[in-house]
Amino acid sequence: WRRVVLDEAHYIKSHTAQVARAACALCAERRWAVTGTPIQNDLDEIFSLLHFLRHPMASSPQEWHKHMAKAGRIATLRSVLRPIMLRRTMRSMDSDGQPILSLPPRSTRLCFVVFSSAEADYYKALHSRSKTQFDSYVSGGRLSANYASALELLLKLRQACDHPFLAQPRS
Repeated sequence: WRRVVLDEAHYIKSHTAQVARAACALCAERRWAVTGTPIQNDLDEIFSLLHFLRHPMASSPQEWHKHMAKAGRIATLRSVLRPIMLRRTMRSMDSDGQPILSLPPRSTRLCFVVFSSAEADYYKALHSRSKTQFDSYVSGGRLSANYASALELLLKLRQACDHPFLAQPRS
């Protein structure tokens, strides 16, 4: 292709994932990666994006780590990203000095819903399992290593409030 554009490019943040390997294998003259979250947890996540973009510093994980092991790695990363990254924030203005994004004022509405007895039983069981799992992370000193799993436990509880099927494991 002449140009390949990855929208939601943060989905390839793990360079060993099948989708990242497939994206990097695409043949293209030009490559774009569009994401609102290029780095979520650590600097290694941007390696996959730079590898997709064919940046020389990210030609291999070994090359990346060689550059990132140096002192001043944030400065190094900034110097790499400055010429290739277009960054827009909520405060960014267009050429006429107007905000590039105008959102309506936030409105919050609380709705209290009463579970049926079957829904309440399901939620209580899910809550109990989730709390047991969360407590095992805490007691084992592994909460920070399992924070994504802990957030998923909370997600499942929220999903169960909408409908129990949303909290079911996908097969």
